[in-house]
Amino acid sequence: MDTSYPKFELKLDIIDETIKLPEIAAQKELPQQIDDLAVVLTPADLDNLPPFLQFIKENSYIEDDLRKKNSVFLYGRSGDIFKRCFVKVSTFSDYVTTLTDAGAFTRTLLESKLKNIALYFSSGINSEQISNFTKGVCLTNYKFERKGDRSAAFVKITSITIYNSEYQFDNDKTRSLVTFAKYPLFCREVLNTRALEANPTTMIDLCKQLATIDPSVKIETIVGKELVEKGLNLIYSVGRGGQHPPGLAILKYEGNPENPQDIVGLIGKGVCFDAGGLNIKGTGNIETMYMDKGGACTVLAAFRGIVENKMPVNIVVGVAFVENLVGPDAVHPLDIIKSYKGLTVEIGNTDAEGRLILADTMTYTQLQYKPHTLIEFSTLTGAVGAAIGKNFAGLFTNNDKFAKELKKAGKQAGELLWKLPLGNENRQNMKATHGDLNNKSKNPAPGASNAAGFLEYFVEKGVTWAHIDFASAKSTDTEKFVYSIGATGFGVQLIINYLNNRQPYTPSETKQETDA
Repeated sequence: MDTSYPKFELKLDIIDETIKLPEIAAQKELPQQIDDLAVVLTPADLDNLPPFLQFIKENSYIEDDLRKKNSVFLYGRSGDIFKRCFVKVSTFSDYVTTLTDAGAFTRTLLESKLKNIALYFSSGINSEQISNFTKGVCLTNYKFERKGDRSAAFVKITSITIYNSEYQFDNDKTRSLVTFAKYPLFCREVLNTRALEANPTTMIDLCKQLATIDPSVKIETIVGKELVEKGLNLIYSVGRGGQHPPGLAILKYEGNPENPQDIVGLIGKGVCFDAGGLNIKGTGNIETMYMDKGGACTVLAAFRGIVENKMPVNIVVGVAFVENLVGPDAVHPLDIIKSYKGLTVEIGNTDAEGRLILADTMTYTQLQYKPHTLIEFSTLTGAVGAAIGKNFAGLFTNNDKFAKELKKAGKQAGELLWKLPLGNENRQNMKATHGDLNNKSKNPAPGASNAAGFLEYFVEKGVTWAHIDFASAKSTDTEKFVYSIGATGFGVQLIINYLNNRQPYTPSETKQETDA
């Protein structure tokens, strides 16, 4: 066995090597001879094929196949410039369609184990469309694995040469469209990493590494018994039964120092493994609980994209990391614990732990860092998947205008949100008999809405708030879109799109929704 295969560690440089994008170059004209060629056309091109594909018109079977299936695999003849050629037709009707076609296209290329891709785009395809298609290739060119035998490892595309008469990859805009693929891949790699490697200690350390990528980033960490000293009892109670001490990390970036009050908060749930605590999960539910840190991975990946690309926004990220395990120090059912906000919470179920760590994280971030807007991501409930399936995340918010802005940002990325109800019944369902609140609902049926009702108690007055429950959208068990099996990186592009789209901040009173 090849013992040189590196041991994985949760280090930025190792992660970056794993998710490294292909080297990309652009040329105006195709070479005279090339072994393997990939071609992307539009439907209009089928009536006016490039010169090197004109022979398709001579074979009605190939032409019909291309028109019906929108793709065809060709072998070169004597005199052709290529030995093999894969042709794909894409409508480029919108960003999501472009990425969908790029995903299917890339999987075909990966099956051939080609490392170096010559990628020709017809003249009817503009630079933005080329960049988005290439981004789709990069997003599909990923697979999580820990194989000890390197010969069995995933063979990824390492270089792409784009051939198009107009395209310039050294243009800042076109380059950034492609290179932003790095951040969903970063999210996927960290989220896919198992609890043996990604635990509260190593995740806090990863936050410290992220704090070094720009001098303007500041970090605060609160770990172990320091949480109790600060009054962050809910976070500590969930993680106190774990192998590694629980911790909270706050990362702040000032990209718009001229408007210091314009601060957007990003909150992410970071349960590195959720065994359910003393209300332990059973077989069939427990195995994938290393993915219960999905919210934290999403907001950290978005934060990295914001900072590395020097976006002109002020951002504060709050992420709490815990292990919810079974042990002699684990929190007990019906314990009553005082939150950082001052509300007491009766622990109706130790497996409803995510809302507990989010409550303290939300309050601490709001009171200490003063964001006017708070977007929280969490893999919070199985109920959300039962309600809306795996292609959507559930959206709860106290502001209808904000909901529309987030849905628009998600639609642009193919990360779809469905607004779900949050009413007085949900708020009342989370009231406790012996404390202020109970983390277990009196009526379990509207589970996702009840969980949102619990979190809403920890939103400060005047703060525009959204809770995004993406428990079902965080991962896929089939290869689809630009996703391989495992984490999807859902939410990273949504956050970046929202920040790019939003209007300049002006202070205003948040209108609370009062659904019946």
